[in-house]
Amino acid sequence: MNTQEIKDKITNKCFSKIEFLKLEIKSLDKATPHFAYTQEMIDGIISFKERELELWNRITYLNEVYGGK
Repeated sequence: MNTQEIKDKITNKCFSKIEFLKLEIKSLDKATPHFAYTQEMIDGIISFKERELELWNRITYLNEVYGGK
């Protein structure tokens, strides 16, 4: 694979991961606590997913800036 192909694969992976995380966060925002699944647990998972989303956005940015070099 050449550099551009690798950059494109990274971009595609980042895009799919980012979109999936957005869907997960949206779903968790609508989740209601039940049984042992508390609101604090839901909030913690949302917080974790948001941090992961920030990471994937940063990877996307770095790939765009430095991916072809």
